[in-house]
Amino acid sequence: MEFIAYGKDLSELFSNASMALFDTIADIKAIRAGIESGIDKPKSVSVSEKAYNERDLLWYVLQSILSKADSSLVYCYEVASAEVDAGSGKTMHAKFRFLCVPQKQEYSRIYAKGVSGYDLHISNAKGMYKASVVVDI
Repeated sequence: MEFIAYGKDLSELFSNASMALFDTIADIKAIRAGIESGIDKPKSVSVSEKAYNERDLLWYVLQSILSKADSSLVYCYEVASAEVDAGSGKTMHAKFRFLCVPQKQEYSRIYAKGVSGYDLHISNAKGMYKASVVVDI
């Protein structure tokens, strides 16, 4: 399954790609309804990654989200904070905090095994970033 995410900067691009991943895996609308009705309480999950280029950094962040959500038995539904820093040297850094709820069958859409690094691309044209992401299901 493939999705395209856009952003005016890398933080927005990574946030939008994360939201697309969340919406692929779980029904975000149903999760929000569960929170508003008091059925579920959100908890936060943090991800911090570094890489030598923006493509790898996005891949690491999305893979980290999948891994942490799977091991914590949660579905993420919102980006609470996002920071992508090109760094002063060669290494780029990303720090994210996501809001999540416990996994429930009624929220589930598909099981994502991973994010393919093979077909992941980032481009920047006319001040707009675009990422093409393939999710292995």
